[in-house]
This record gives sequence, C-alpha cells and structure tokens, in this order.
Amino acid sequence: MSVVHGAKLYRKAYEGPTERQQGLATTKIVLTRLECHTTEDNAGADECELRIWADNNYQSHRKDMNNGEVWDLNIPLEFSYRVKIQLFDLDNPGFPLYDDHDWLGTTIINPGQSQGSGVFAEDGADYRIDWIPG
Repeated sequence: MSVVHGAKLYRKAYEGPTERQQGLATTKIVLTRLECHTTEDNAGADECELRIWADNNYQSHRKDMNNGEVWDLNIPLEFSYRVKIQLFDLDNPGFPLYDDHDWLGTTIINPGQSQGSGVFAEDGADYRIDWIPG
C-alpha cells in the first residue's frame, strides 16, 4: 500500500462533523513539537510521517528522527469537532526488505483540549507530541 493510497483510505474513513456538530465553536491550537524518546527501528532513524485531520482537513508531514531528537512543528490547526493525529514509521514494504509501514499510534484532540500532549507508543516506539492554544 502506498502512502498516498493509505492517506486516501484514512481520509474516507472519517467524514467529519455531522450537521448537528457543524454549529460548534472553533478551537485553535498549534502543534509545537514531536519528541522522539525511542525509535521503532532497531538501527537508524524512523522515517516519520504525521497524518493530521482537523475536522475534514487533511495534511501530512515527514521527517527522519532518531532517539532524543525534537521536531519543531509549528503547525496551526482550527477545528470544531476533533483533531486526529497518527504517526507512522515509513519502512520499505517492497523488495528486498519487505518491512511494512509501522503505525506508532493515534492521538485525538477534542474541543476544550487547547493545550496538552499525546503519546505514540505502539510497536516499541516512544514519541510525544505537544500543542498549545493558537
């Protein structure tokens, strides 16, 4: 499965707020940083991809990260319903390694959570993402 194909699959899986929810107040946040405590890969960097949905708006960002590194994000988001953030380690799903992409976790941000942090700790990884009011 290609990354673009995967993003399209996830985009279709979430259709956004219902008509009842569309009148909700808007929350503004800024994703400030992603900190890598432990990579999923045993040797070398994780090829990180953040997949972000703020209501119906999708974006993705990529960066290689090693243990102890910090990615300064500065990503402003505006939403009424929720923000969904997934972190993947993009490996080599084809020949010769056949190492599929690894899902490292999901963080959900709801209205009223204008400041906080989330953890991605699947498959042996340990990452933390922080956000502040925007």
